[in-house]
Amino acid sequence: MTRDTVLERMTKDGIRYLLVQFVDIHGSPKVKMVPVESFDDVADEGAGFAGGAVWGLGQNASSHDLMARIDPTSYTPMSFQAGYARFASDIYVDDQTHPGCSRVNLKRMLSQLHDRGLIFNVGVEPEHFLVLKDE
Repeated sequence: MTRDTVLERMTKDGIRYLLVQFVDIHGSPKVKMVPVESFDDVADEGAGFAGGAVWGLGQNASSHDLMARIDPTSYTPMSFQAGYARFASDIYVDDQTHPGCSRVNLKRMLSQLHDRGLIFNVGVEPEHFLVLKDE
């Protein structure tokens, strides 16, 4: 999905706010909400986070900010909250990918597997089922 396509879809979907998300080292999502007018900024530069405030990413109070750059192909309108859309993002610091970013590391590992002729397949294993009795 191109940037222009995403912009068209956001207009059509009435999106007013973007939720720029990354996942910390513990698997907990972290989000910065920005107005839709900041789309180009968060795609090109990223939404800033204080890296020292995110435990486990190897930063402290004197470290440069983490910049979460959105992946336009991850556009997901929030069905439960009209006007909001979520984007997955990669973490950058000083214009370089951050080694503690789980998404960056997953892409790196998938690339290495691909180079070896391997394909990583992922599936969902449901743990809960809702069963209704039919009269």
